[in-house]
Amino acid sequence: MIHDLDLVMALAQSPLTRLEATAEKIFTTLPDTAHVRMAFEDGFEAVLDSSRAAEALDRVMRIDYAGGFLEVDFVAKTFINETGFDLNADFAEDPEAKDSLGANVNAFIASILDGTPVAVPAEAGLAALAVARDIDRAAAL
Repeated sequence: MIHDLDLVMALAQSPLTRLEATAEKIFTTLPDTAHVRMAFEDGFEAVLDSSRAAEALDRVMRIDYAGGFLEVDFVAKTFINETGFDLNADFAEDPEAKDSLGANVNAFIASILDGTPVAVPAEAGLAALAVARDIDRAAAL
């Protein structure tokens, strides 16, 4: 869920004002599912559901706008765009989309070797980690 938190915070670009979270232990002594509701100062809201107990591999993000919605399937690398925004429908053909883990490793190495700016700065990762800890506390873990 840490990557989802980072994406939500990048989209919100506003301070978090409300956080509600629940978690459930199903197969282990650690949380196997989590449900999180987040509200931000600018009115942006996000709902995240995460489960390592689910049978299906599913990573979908839906973003609702006043003029429509965008739904991204991170596993199938497809999206449904009902927003009117001009988005690249062939993004899955990009070499970085085909191997996102490899692209991340290559970008990290490039930042070390030649100072190429990283896509996600350390401050954003730290902020996502702080929210993840707040989620743990809110879910009483």
